[in-house]
Amino acid sequence: MLTVQPPLLYFNQDGIPCSEQFNDPYFSLVDPLKESQHVFLDSTNIPQRWKNKHFTIAELGFGFGINFITTANKWTEQPLSKNHQLHYISIEKYPVQPTELTRCYQQLKILSPLTESLLQQYPLPVTGFHRIELDVYNITLTLIFGDAIDYLKQCEFEADAWYLDGFAPSKNKALWSSNIAKQINRLTKLDGTFSTYSAASNVRTSFSSSGFDISKKSGFGKKREMLVGILTKKQTVHKYALNHKPWLKNRITKSTSKHALVIGAGMTGTFVSSALAKRDWHVTLIDKNNSLASEGSGNANAILMPRLSVDHDTQSQLTLLGFLYSLRYFKTLQHFSDDFNWQQCGAIQIPRDDVQWKRMQLIVAQENIPESLLRPITQQQASKLANCVITSPGWHIPLAGWLTPSLLCSTLIKKHADYIDFIAKTEVYSIEREDSQWIAYDINEKEICHADTIVIANAHSANKFSQTHWCQLHPKRGQVSLIPKHTSNIQPNKIVCADAYITPSVNSHYLLGATFITADTSTELRQCEHEENLAKLKKMIPSYECRNLESLSGRAAIRAVSADRLPIVGPVADEYSFKTLYKEAAIGSTYKKYSAANYYDGLYIASGFGSRGLAWIPLCTESLACLINSEPNPLSKNLLEAIHPNRILMKNLVKCVQSAS
Repeated sequence: MLTVQPPLLYFNQDGIPCSEQFNDPYFSLVDPLKESQHVFLDSTNIPQRWKNKHFTIAELGFGFGINFITTANKWTEQPLSKNHQLHYISIEKYPVQPTELTRCYQQLKILSPLTESLLQQYPLPVTGFHRIELDVYNITLTLIFGDAIDYLKQCEFEADAWYLDGFAPSKNKALWSSNIAKQINRLTKLDGTFSTYSAASNVRTSFSSSGFDISKKSGFGKKREMLVGILTKKQTVHKYALNHKPWLKNRITKSTSKHALVIGAGMTGTFVSSALAKRDWHVTLIDKNNSLASEGSGNANAILMPRLSVDHDTQSQLTLLGFLYSLRYFKTLQHFSDDFNWQQCGAIQIPRDDVQWKRMQLIVAQENIPESLLRPITQQQASKLANCVITSPGWHIPLAGWLTPSLLCSTLIKKHADYIDFIAKTEVYSIEREDSQWIAYDINEKEICHADTIVIANAHSANKFSQTHWCQLHPKRGQVSLIPKHTSNIQPNKIVCADAYITPSVNSHYLLGATFITADTSTELRQCEHEENLAKLKKMIPSYECRNLESLSGRAAIRAVSADRLPIVGPVADEYSFKTLYKEAAIGSTYKKYSAANYYDGLYIASGFGSRGLAWIPLCTESLACLINSEPNPLSKNLLEAIHPNRILMKNLVKCVQSAS
């Protein structure tokens, strides 16, 4: 499912929220803040353990966020630096709505800049991982909306501490099962802890049999006892069965110098650089062009909107979660710079044909999609919203918008100017690993620079390096047409899209695009592609009249697209070793276990974003920075595997084995 359901709740006579499903209050009837402090912070000495380090806390049951707020307030009492980060990960099956959160915070008198920031970024009720960055507090909150047993399997992190704060074991047995305890073992560091208000015998049994040393402590208020545990026996796996897809397991090389070289200064490269710089990395950003965002990221504007499918497939999941993450990211960036021009104008999506319209109707019928994300509209409503006559009914996506990629890139570099050095007019022709360092060479085999970590982010040109020649990135030419505002008989004030899209006016032009031509790397403007764009516009908005075709300007650029239309993001494996290690896996052999792939130390790739850059790049590059910096990831295991570079190596190997037989 695309969405999750809010809880059935009510507020009792004392103003305490209670769950109708589980017939249980969300927190203590006495003093919820003191209860949280006692049960989850003091019981395992967390404030003493997190001093001067990164610290990861995971939780079952976010509820009203009382534990998070209590923990965050305590965290901010200490001096903070860039090397001092709190990751807080919480799984919630029935997320409380923001209006109810606000009511609760008012009742408890805990409204503050922190809670206001939480409320402003609180996610829509969409299934999956939601990354919220509270940078001013050095706190990263990952809210996971969905069933705990399903989503624990989708997590890849090691927590220092767990808060087990679900409803009582007698009311919600599934959340305290041995299966849950086994997953918590997998996701906990050795000597990591858990704490819970519960002292139920089945909780003790589940967690003691899963490697935890259990002890009782005094409970809070009238509750006599509570449980804490420390992990003394870690379940470790060194080799994997075929169905575990060991070639998609990541291995991270820890950097000693925290210096990275990023090749390519389009949106991907600048987002990678910004994400690393935020983590106290020094980045050398190199591009063959004179300035940032000169090629595929160089259009006057780019649009941000989700893509949904009937079965909510991988592309749909990644695009929707990326869309929501980008919205939060761009709103935060607006506070940093007045030059950054995020325009949240909204979008009207209409179907390209009857088949797509039936799919659009089915998506709305089977999902409880909030109207703030998407609502179906009639042809008349679409025309009124867009300020021009639209041909059919469709969807209104109010949160969609556009921005200028070059301004986005320059804002990111400006924000981290002390950490990012940009080298223009310099093309990297080869990279080699020597003495624990990567060295980048120019066409004359002269060293350009060196670093212990390299990220290849130069679109389809990533194919040219010997380490990544196999990644099968295909160039796709796209031409946009710029319609002068003063010559246009239509004035759309929202993005309108079907086969093509048109944006509101920017710099006195409407941007219309874009063509999508395979294996064509020419960037010369073509009249026939202007005509193709205009024909698609006419189909969406029949009243449009082209008054002077010859006067149209535009721009052509090359996108990088993978064979399965998903990004390629992650560590780069040694191709020869990969073929040797997984030859039997390629024929489906289940009679042996396989180790994880052999990766080049400190080599990563981020490419293949095609025409979905604004929805995919911010979230995927944040994911990559988390991999590089050994942090909890904002993507689920399934999505990490879907964009992993090794999926392509395995596909190539399967083809090779099949052709040989």
